[in-house]
Amino acid sequence: MTRLFLPLLLLMTTACSPGLTGAWQASGHLGRADAFDLDLSFETDTRGLAVYATVDTGERAVPVCNVRMHEATVLFVIDTQGQTTCSTLSHPLTFQGILGHDVIAGRILDAAGAEVGIWRAFRREKRDRR
Repeated sequence: MTRLFLPLLLLMTTACSPGLTGAWQASGHLGRADAFDLDLSFETDTRGLAVYATVDTGERAVPVCNVRMHEATVLFVIDTQGQTTCSTLSHPLTFQGILGHDVIAGRILDAAGAEVGIWRAFRREKRDRR
């Protein structure tokens, strides 16, 4: 009996663990007053797209690059300047956060590794996805 129970328990634990796949609504700020919204859509736990928006510059599509997830830590890189690809990032920002149940919260780092902002994201419900 215990031979069957342990593999089943491990399968249930990994099957229920949260992942990135799906749509997320994020917001945060860079510096003191540079607020932004970020619509994230992860096709898989390692691949995604985003729309970055501020009051001053409006919306722009940005690639989500170098997506990594280790245990509950999520990392990805975007370039808020837009009009770039993952191989031509001119102003890369690393979003680092802790994944909880349908929420991610963390900090934003510049290319030198200095903390330049904070962010948070909430998973959109299936009926809210566009």
